[in-house]
Amino acid sequence: MRANFVRTLIWRVPTSVGWLLGASLDPSARVHHPPLSGTRAAALVVGFVATVAVWRIYFYRGESIGISEIEQSGDMAAVGQRAIYALIVMIAGLVAVAVADELRRDPADDRSGMARPGLEP
Repeated sequence: MRANFVRTLIWRVPTSVGWLLGASLDPSARVHHPPLSGTRAAALVVGFVATVAVWRIYFYRGESIGISEIEQSGDMAAVGQRAIYALIVMIAGLVAVAVADELRRDPADDRSGMARPGLEP
């Protein structure tokens, strides 16, 4: 239990620095997102639903498949390796959804002031 707490602390402390620095910025220096249009809201909902679906598949369906595979197979290392490959494919799918959502955005609606190479009209 203590090792788990230490690992969590190792991850949380460095990331909290970014959150605290961002919170201390002058409000004019923060990224301001454009108003939420109907198509943007629909894209966000689709992205969220896809993320939840992948999460649900991984933790519910994947768990039951993994347990039955481990019970039937004598080679637990091979089962674990296939599980890692499945996780990589799922994460790649989530990244693809995020990239598609970002590419779908209209650069004319972007008032954040951030450069978006290759996406200018």
